[in-house]
Amino acid sequence: MDRDGSIRALSGSSFDVLVIGGGISGAGIALVCALAGKRTALIEQRDFGSATSSRSSKLVHGGIRYLSQLDIPMVMEGVRERGRLLSLFPSLVEPLAFLLPLYEGLKKPLGMPSFIPSALRGLSLRIGLSCYEALSIGTQTQRHAALRPDEAFTLAPFLKREGFKRALLYYDAQADDVALTLAALRAAGRHGAVIANHLRADRFLMDSGKVVGVEAHDELANNSLEVRAAHVVNATGVFAGNLAALDPRSSVHLLPSKGVHLVLSPDKLRLSHASVVLPETSDGRIAFLIPWMGKVLLGTTDSAFEGDLSEPMATQAEVRSLLSEAERFLGIKIERPDILGHFAGLRPLVFEASKKKGTASSRLSRKHKIVRSPSGLTHLLGGKLTTFLLMGLDTFRALFPGQPPPELKPPIEPKPKPEWLKTPGVTLSASAVQALIRLYGADTPRLFDILAESPSLATPLLDGTRPVLAEALYHIRYGMAVDVRGLMETRLRLAWILPDHGVGLLDAIMGLLQKELGTPPQALQAQASAYRAYAARMDAVLEGV
Repeated sequence: MDRDGSIRALSGSSFDVLVIGGGISGAGIALVCALAGKRTALIEQRDFGSATSSRSSKLVHGGIRYLSQLDIPMVMEGVRERGRLLSLFPSLVEPLAFLLPLYEGLKKPLGMPSFIPSALRGLSLRIGLSCYEALSIGTQTQRHAALRPDEAFTLAPFLKREGFKRALLYYDAQADDVALTLAALRAAGRHGAVIANHLRADRFLMDSGKVVGVEAHDELANNSLEVRAAHVVNATGVFAGNLAALDPRSSVHLLPSKGVHLVLSPDKLRLSHASVVLPETSDGRIAFLIPWMGKVLLGTTDSAFEGDLSEPMATQAEVRSLLSEAERFLGIKIERPDILGHFAGLRPLVFEASKKKGTASSRLSRKHKIVRSPSGLTHLLGGKLTTFLLMGLDTFRALFPGQPPPELKPPIEPKPKPEWLKTPGVTLSASAVQALIRLYGADTPRLFDILAESPSLATPLLDGTRPVLAEALYHIRYGMAVDVRGLMETRLRLAWILPDHGVGLLDAIMGLLQKELGTPPQALQAQASAYRAYAARMDAVLEGV
């Protein structure tokens, strides 16, 4: 992706579709429209995937908890889309086992209705998992299984033994959310979409009362340009209300819901090929321990949010609550040194007038909704990672009624062939190569080319698996990464997976930005200072834990 070329193309062309928002929702719309042969543009005010789309649980799932709510259509939609993503993005979306431990005294494991007698809960859960698999016919090959205690503790030796009754193993899938967003954007670009980040939509262009484009501010060049299109789509997620406010004839209603995750060291919580389901929480949900980036994610919370949408942060109370929920089922204690980082994301839940005031955000639908305003502006609201391509297809149908959407043929992001990665002078372990393929998919050979060109960028390694400086250079050259925080947090995730949040790598990262982009040293120092302050705020949340 070439940002300079994109800026020239945006200001010199008229498009069929302009998507505002470069998270997973906008990426899905851009991909579908580009595959359909529509002249497509996408702009993002910050970095791609830098908000909600980098702060999910990294799961691609059918929503097994919706079975207990008898929301069968939601489950069917989820398992169908999970299968679609496994097929279309085999490099990035992989099956993942989930260990569900069951203990004495649980009231509503996996959201099960409390009126079911405890003696029947094990059978009821197996029936529920069988139904889940029946709804997944054609998209899943592995069936759930009951495990003996020794089998369960082999997979998760840190689980509490006291009160343990049985365990079940079932399957869903996992993907890194940012990697999936970037892959969809790359694919859209290969099919002609024009894409640029750090472009903020400041006002809508109007013609006879209809929205025909936007005036956008280029934050890097500090100037404005006009982008014109027959159809403009608001795909800004939790910020949709802010963008809609620029159009007097638009009105959207969202309830932001905050989800917090902790990133834990694997030293005490070593997961062996499976995620662990925490079968119930005090507020009637479930939580997870999930392998990610060689670490373990603990999450998530679900509560209505009021505050600055651009900078959600975990609180000390939320951190303590998550630890308390987890330790109900653990035979170990999680202490401050075990916590590497944390992040908070905001779900853009669609406000439903039919819901009673005070309804918990966890009970609100994750379904998406498409709203057309009298000005012609289209709003995509709600949704989740798993259904991002369905959201793109539904948006296409709304924009072009009567026109068949494109056929999504696998694979959109193929797995690199072994011979693509045989680069002279580059030696990485098999596990390191697999970790990189899960992040970069078919673009992994470009990363190997960088390593061949500059072997010194293979160090320092993260746990011996990731050449982070080569990755940083890849994102600068090919992914429109232009600033310190975008690289440290969104692209490399160092903010969350290193004890120092990557501060020790700042000088090396700034050196790459200056060399490749010519960013003035004073600008880089200001970015680095802002990043250190952000890292300090993250650490402050963990004081006293």
